[in-house]
Amino acid sequence: MIELVDDDFVQCVWLAAEKGMDFLGCCYQHEGRWRLRYRFRYHSPKSQDPFDGHDEKNWYAFKIPEGTPVSKIVAGGDLCFGMLPNFKRIDVCGDQLALFAVLQKEGRAHIRVEGPANGPSRT
Repeated sequence: MIELVDDDFVQCVWLAAEKGMDFLGCCYQHEGRWRLRYRFRYHSPKSQDPFDGHDEKNWYAFKIPEGTPVSKIVAGGDLCFGMLPNFKRIDVCGDQLALFAVLQKEGRAHIRVEGPANGPSRT
């Protein structure tokens, strides 16, 4: 899962989709360290809602060495994820609200906010 707090900076997201599956990746900075997390979701015919627990989600994270330039992280993500169907990278360059606006505009991601107004958010 991608958990963001108010001070996190989101560099970009990667999206991909085809019938029966979708992909979401995110490069963001948390407490001064770059992170890259991504997931594959395989849609279940039983699913009526993205958060009902029927879909299978597999989460992964890259271990980013400290001091790695964000440009190299983004290029590596493009290389790894660019072969996925209907691939798209979206540069966010902002906070979690900027990310939510981008994902809402795309219409290819579901967002649920949990916790207090200033607590962690999950995508």
